[in-house]
Amino acid sequence: MTTCVLKSLDNESLQSAVVTLSKQEKACSIEVVRHLVEVRERKLFASLGYASLYDYSSKCLGYEGGSAWRRSTGAACVAKYPSLMSYLQEGRLTLTGLGVISKMILQAKAGEAEPLIHEALGKSIPDLEALMLRTAKEPPVKKTTIREMNGSEPVAPQTGDLLSAMQTAPVEPAAPAH
Repeated sequence: MTTCVLKSLDNESLQSAVVTLSKQEKACSIEVVRHLVEVRERKLFASLGYASLYDYSSKCLGYEGGSAWRRSTGAACVAKYPSLMSYLQEGRLTLTGLGVISKMILQAKAGEAEPLIHEALGKSIPDLEALMLRTAKEPPVKKTTIREMNGSEPVAPQTGDLLSAMQTAPVEPAAPAH
């Protein structure tokens, strides 16, 4: 629709149009994933000179990094677990949500992924991230090092050192603005 036509719509019609377009966009994204599954299975991306499905999605299809990754990873997940396609179509799982759980389900042994997939259905992104942390075999580790000013070896801070230093460090009041 042109801008003139949009401006002539009343609020109810505009709202209805946006909702319809949003549903069509989601359905189209899922169809792209369905097609990418076939592109992946045929290795069409390779015969066209692309190094990976991600490379094909970004360079040939024009998706930016995150969008290309979600679609190519979604295709890999759906290829391994075809039931995911119906969950995407039903809206019980989004492409973003599938991206959150993708590493764990793609690396899962037979029979381990299905319970995780079912637990993920209908969850928000923060809930899916929490699920991944809770079910991870190895907890994520953040390695923090502090390098002394004299050039000595890095030292790993003890738990709570930074927090306690922040809590006990004196804070000078700011000078009043003139």
